[in-house]
Amino acid sequence: MMTIYNVNRRKQIVQVSAGTDPIEDIQWSKKPNDLRFSAVTSRSLQFWHPADATKKLFKNGTFGQKYTQTKFLCASFDEEGLCFSGGQNGMLHCWDQRGELGIVLKAHASSCTAIVCHQGMLISTGADYKITIHSSDKGNFEFIR
Repeated sequence: MMTIYNVNRRKQIVQVSAGTDPIEDIQWSKKPNDLRFSAVTSRSLQFWHPADATKKLFKNGTFGQKYTQTKFLCASFDEEGLCFSGGQNGMLHCWDQRGELGIVLKAHASSCTAIVCHQGMLISTGADYKITIHSSDKGNFEFIR
């Protein structure tokens, strides 16, 4: 169950269910005036908008034949409103503003355990004890370290 509060007004805005799976991570878009947020469950990455939080915008769990299914572990938005998720398969998934999978980057030999986007850098950690850094410039990604 997710509950969204207006902290300044000390008032609950909405309470919604993400399904039967526990919610493991919630991230808000960093893009100005973009109110979307994501909820990571063990079987899906869900995109929501608080203006109508009773309906999920998108729910992604499988990627079709091109990509293998993975358990999602973490997510982060960049300043442009793109969402990135890390999975048990060690990959970083880039989701556009419509919730469609754009690209997949190999980042870790095992699970991607945490991810953050900051000033054009996509930084992730993994169960392989490594930190990877990708530079992103308008959808072009370059492995730095």
